[in-house]
Amino acid sequence: MSLPRFYLLTAGLVLVTVLSATVLYPLSYYFNAKIRTENSLIDGRTLRFDGKVRSAYVIYVTGVIATAFIVALINFIIGVIPVELKTRTVNYTASGLTAAVSAVFINARLRRWEKENTHFTDSVEGFSGMKTDIFKSALKSAVTAVLGLVTLGIAYPLVYKVRQSYYIGVSFVDGKKLILEGKLLPLYGKWLFYLFLTVITFGLGFPLLFWTLRKWEAEGTHIREQNPRDKGIMNRSVQKDS
Repeated sequence: MSLPRFYLLTAGLVLVTVLSATVLYPLSYYFNAKIRTENSLIDGRTLRFDGKVRSAYVIYVTGVIATAFIVALINFIIGVIPVELKTRTVNYTASGLTAAVSAVFINARLRRWEKENTHFTDSVEGFSGMKTDIFKSALKSAVTAVLGLVTLGIAYPLVYKVRQSYYIGVSFVDGKKLILEGKLLPLYGKWLFYLFLTVITFGLGFPLLFWTLRKWEAEGTHIREQNPRDKGIMNRSVQKDS
């Protein structure tokens, strides 16, 4: 995908999501996943994305409902504790942490859904998905996000490489196991340049940061030769799904 097209797409999706108070987040995630997938190559092979918008909304809505239930339960518990311990700070902190944890799990589930619906355009459909525990995936996302924030974005390329190497390393596309082999040093140089550009343009360069990450990730993703252990995992997954 060209840089101008990616820039306009990212800016537009972020704007729509913010203005709609996240109601359109599943829709924006769907279009982002579809465009990202269908504009990527893995060892010269094109990809297609078969996910449905309604499936993204089911994941999102169930996550929001679960969050609302937990927040209500927390408020109920806080309501029965001694008056001297009840403060708005406690209430807001507990609710905020619950929402943050929920957002991490929702995104982890959406990421799994994206991988499950990614296929090669020239192959017979086989198993596609991620062979990892949802809790482990969510924990990886949370830790890397915190590290990126704490270092004000300076260390984000490193944590991004660690996170995406893990996600891609446990992913299959039509039975083919993937591996991320991108080098960190070239990514760091471009990231720091666009980070500086984002600062001096008061955020206008923000989409360029993600374009840099996505381009580096797509160019560094390859099909890995499967060993017997990988094939065993894939076969057990197919049997379980059937």
